[in-house]
Amino acid sequence: VSILFADLIGFAEFSSAVHPGRAMEYLSDLFLVFDSLCDEWDVYKVETVGDQYVAAVGVVTGKINTEVLSLASRGDHTVESINAAGEDEVREAAAWNAEALLKFALAIIEGARQVDVPKTTTPSPTLKVGVHSGSCMSGIVGTKNLRFCLFGDAMNTAARMEQTGSAECIQATQDFVDLVPGHDWEKLKKMEVKGKGQMQTYLLRVAAAGGDDSCKTEDSFIADILLSSGCMGPFSPQQDESISSALQSARLVEIQSCAPGEEKEGHSVRDDHLPIKKHVFKKHTKWGGLAFKKLEWEKAYMNTVARSVEYAVYLGYALYLLVLLSNYLFGYVAYTYQNAICQGKDSVSQMFCLANFGQGAFEFAQDPTHNYVSYNDVINFSLFRMTVPCAVVMLFLNFLGPFVHFLIHRVFKGLHNKAWSILNTWCIYMLKMISIVAFVMFGRLSDEESAQWASSVGSVIITQSVLFVFFSGTPFIGYLIWWLTAYVMYFATTIPAILTDQELLKQDDSSFTPFIATQDYIQYSFMMMWFSIILLVGKYFIEYNSRRRFLQRIL
Repeated sequence: VSILFADLIGFAEFSSAVHPGRAMEYLSDLFLVFDSLCDEWDVYKVETVGDQYVAAVGVVTGKINTEVLSLASRGDHTVESINAAGEDEVREAAAWNAEALLKFALAIIEGARQVDVPKTTTPSPTLKVGVHSGSCMSGIVGTKNLRFCLFGDAMNTAARMEQTGSAECIQATQDFVDLVPGHDWEKLKKMEVKGKGQMQTYLLRVAAAGGDDSCKTEDSFIADILLSSGCMGPFSPQQDESISSALQSARLVEIQSCAPGEEKEGHSVRDDHLPIKKHVFKKHTKWGGLAFKKLEWEKAYMNTVARSVEYAVYLGYALYLLVLLSNYLFGYVAYTYQNAICQGKDSVSQMFCLANFGQGAFEFAQDPTHNYVSYNDVINFSLFRMTVPCAVVMLFLNFLGPFVHFLIHRVFKGLHNKAWSILNTWCIYMLKMISIVAFVMFGRLSDEESAQWASSVGSVIITQSVLFVFFSGTPFIGYLIWWLTAYVMYFATTIPAILTDQELLKQDDSSFTPFIATQDYIQYSFMMMWFSIILLVGKYFIEYNSRRRFLQRIL
C-alpha cells in the first residue's frame, strides 16, 4: 500500500486571521480539487483531519494483491514457490500503486496553487506532502460514527515524512523511491525518525506548470527562510514590501538529481538538500555570484543576513572596546620593559635600545626628570598613539554603532527590512578606520623621536578588518570598498612620512629611528597586503556559498 499525507503550512495563522466561514470555504474548495483528482488517479481518500488530507493506493483502489493468502490455502503448491511468485506480483502491484500515488501528489500540489486564497495579512498556506509504501491493516473500529481506517507502521512513517517535509515538495522514504526511481529525487541527509531511528529520505521538488521558476506568490517561503536563520521570532505579517515582491517571483523548480543508490558529481549527502547547480546559480546572480539579479531577492537576502548577525554585531563592538583598552595595557607594559632596558648603563643595553626602540626611547629613559608614568608616556609606548581626542572619537563611534543597531532591530518596528543595520555597521567601521588612521598619522611624534607610527597604522587596519569581517554581516562588495579605502588612506598618509624618514637618513646616518620606521613600514605593508588577500578571498567564498544556500531555499 502506498500512503500519502498532505498538510498546509501556515494554516493555523491563516485561519486565525480570517472568518471561520472563509477558512472553511477555502478548505472545502481545496479538498474538492483533491477529491476530483482521486477519481482521476484511482486514489482512495482515507480521511481529512483539519487541514490534513490522507489518501492511499492499494487499498479499496489500485492493484490489490491477495493471491499469496489464497494460494497458501491450496494443496497443489508448496509454500516456497507460492511466496516467490507472490512476491513478484506484489512488487509489480506496489510499483503501480506508488506511481499512481506520486502522480496524484504532483497533481494536488499543482491544484492547490490554482485555488483562490482569501486575502489576509498572514502568509498564504502552502502544501507539503509525505509518502511511504508498506503494509498496513484496514478496517472499521467501534459501532458509532463508522469510518474505514488504516492502521500500522506504514501510516506513522508516511505521517513523519509529511511532518518533516518542505513546502510544495514531496518527501519520500527509501521504500517508496525504490518503487518509482525514474523521477528527479534529491537524496537528503539521513534523518532521525521517532520510533524508526535513522532513515534515508528523498525530496522531489514540484515545478509550476510549464517549468517556469517565476510563479505566483507564496508568502510562507520567506518566512521559512527567516525563521531558519534562528535569529527572529514568528513571521511578521507586515514584512517589507520588497520581500513580498521577492515572494511573488519565486517558485520551486525541478533540479536534476541522482537515482536512489547513485551519486552524481557535486552530490553532497551532508547537506539537508543538495546544493543548487552552478549553472542555475549563475543564471540568477551577477558579478561573480555576489548579487542577485532580482532586486527583491537581494533585499530579502540582506534582510536575512542582518537578522542572523544581530547579536554578533554587538560582540564585535565589545571586542573593539576591549582592543582599545588593551592598547593602554600594552603601552604600560612596553613603557616598563623599554625603560628597564634603555636605562641600563652598559653599552650592550644601550645599543639594543637604540637598534630596537629608537633614539627617542633611549633619550627618554636616560632623562632623570621622568620619574612617574603619565598618560602621554603610556600612549607613546602603546601599539598606536591614542591621544585624548582620538579616544573620545573612537569611544563615541563605538557607542553610536550599537545604539543605532539596537534602534533598527528593536525600536523601529516599522522598519521591517533590517538590512539598514548592515549599512549602519559598515559606516561605523569605515569612520573608525578613517579616524584612527588620521589620528595616528597626524598626531604622531616627530620622525627623529619615535618610529611608532610605522607599525601602528598597519596593525590598526588589520585588527579592524578582522573584527569587521567576522562581526558585521557586511557583503563582500562592502568589505572590498572598505579595504580599498583603507589602502588609499594608508598610502596617502604614510608615503610622505616614509619619504621624510629617507631624507633624515641621508642627513644623519647615525639616527636609528628613521631606519626602524622604514623597516617596520615595509614589514607591516606586506603583512597588511597578505591579510587583505586572505580575508577577501575567504569572505568571497563564504558569501558565495551563503547565497547558493539562500537561492536553494527560494528555488
